[in-house]
Amino acid sequence: MKSSVKSVRKIVVENREFHWKADWEWIHDKDLRIIKFRAWRGEGRGTTLKVNLTGDPLFQGELFIRPKNVAALIKYALGHKWNPDDNDTCFWLKKSDNPKLEGLAITGELKTK
Repeated sequence: MKSSVKSVRKIVVENREFHWKADWEWIHDKDLRIIKFRAWRGEGRGTTLKVNLTGDPLFQGELFIRPKNVAALIKYALGHKWNPDDNDTCFWLKKSDNPKLEGLAITGELKTK
């Protein structure tokens, strides 16, 4: 089952406009609900930031991605060699990355259908 959190949204981070989208998906065989997040520059060209997120087990709340988490993910990626203006296909944040997120944790790349 898939559900769109919102359609494409905009956010300004470090004086640059980014578009972002988040979809959630339930992975039955892993009993895991994830948020598939992606962000890109407003022009629609360049490298897309991709992150799979799940609820932080220490956080007692709903699984949402908030604008402050979006900004934190983008700032973290920019500080860790993501260049959204490159012509690569995507830039993944991995489970070993550690941006400060409220209520969310990075799962890394998951093989899903």
